[in-house]
Amino acid sequence: MKFRADVSGTICGLRFYKGGTQNGGTHEGHVWTSGGQLLASATFTNETASGWQQVNFATRVQIAANTVYIASYTAPQGRYAEDNNYFANAGIDNGPLHVLQDGVSGGNGVYLYGTGGFPTNSHLSSNYWVDVVFSADVVPPATAINDLFLFRSGIARTVNYAGPLGLGVLANDTDPGDQPLGAVVVGTLPTGVTLASNGVVTINRTSAAFFNYRTDNGTQLSQPASGAFATLAIDGAPTAVVENCTYTRAGAGSVSGAACAMVGASTFTMNLKANDTDPDSATNVPVDSVGRTVTGANITATSTGVAVSANAACGQAAIVKTASRATVTNNCDGTVRVVVSAGAPASPITLTYGAIDDLGAASATANRTTDTVTVQ
Repeated sequence: MKFRADVSGTICGLRFYKGGTQNGGTHEGHVWTSGGQLLASATFTNETASGWQQVNFATRVQIAANTVYIASYTAPQGRYAEDNNYFANAGIDNGPLHVLQDGVSGGNGVYLYGTGGFPTNSHLSSNYWVDVVFSADVVPPATAINDLFLFRSGIARTVNYAGPLGLGVLANDTDPGDQPLGAVVVGTLPTGVTLASNGVVTINRTSAAFFNYRTDNGTQLSQPASGAFATLAIDGAPTAVVENCTYTRAGAGSVSGAACAMVGASTFTMNLKANDTDPDSATNVPVDSVGRTVTGANITATSTGVAVSANAACGQAAIVKTASRATVTNNCDGTVRVVVSAGAPASPITLTYGAIDDLGAASATANRTTDTVTVQ
């Protein structure tokens, strides 16, 4: 018997109608996918001489809504109940279950002669009086959780970070059944904002905004009907904070200071971002953590005799000077590589820079700083 359910649920067991003792032997019940995968089987016991017989599965079979399955049983001695043409013109509807009319999904009912197996044959749209014991799931709604995302004014951004059940606004949402989630807009989206059904948000505007949405777990929408609140805030620019070191010229050179480390003769790295701060790490904290972390630096000025190499990967412009004290390379990760020139005087190496966060927001001029390497 081919059947489907309007809602997801579980098959607890199977029933079949026995016309009399002529339908004897050991009867086994089976549940199959429409493609022939066996989902469960069980042997009927304690049967009566006639009437409806039932067996319960040791483990219930989870079925999806609006999906065709097949219930069958084996009758090793034949003499099974049969009504020809039963499904020829109509199925059986007993909501939320539906036994399919012949032709809706191939033939119904189906059978297979032999010792058992997946029934694929049909004859005269016959009803062999097989039934399922079904329990509909009581599916609670998913929970949509408020979001905050950062973006830069006038610069397009796509929010597609992944969570357990979805992307973007759905990434931090939850569902009791851990079902994949969809997003549904409540009301109207702000200008320059889109929300895809998979939760991905695109933002391209010049001012902060917000919108509401609900989460769909395939059965029902999250509550309340007003939806969760998604805030879109302008990314705050970070502030550069001083990091100083001391370089000693003797021998191959040495360096002291938490932000610096030797990496070769007369060569050391300096972590410019070691003490830098981003306002969005404490307020306007984004749920995807994007826009709250200082990840780079841009050097804008140096002391006499300190040259800076260009690095297009992070927009670092060259600072062209005679490198009598040092040559600096921006590593594009908030650190720099400093090569102290041979014969460099005991004069400070200074680097004026601005911090850059992971969305590309850079320190305002007033929030730049100058780091100093004392040379001795």
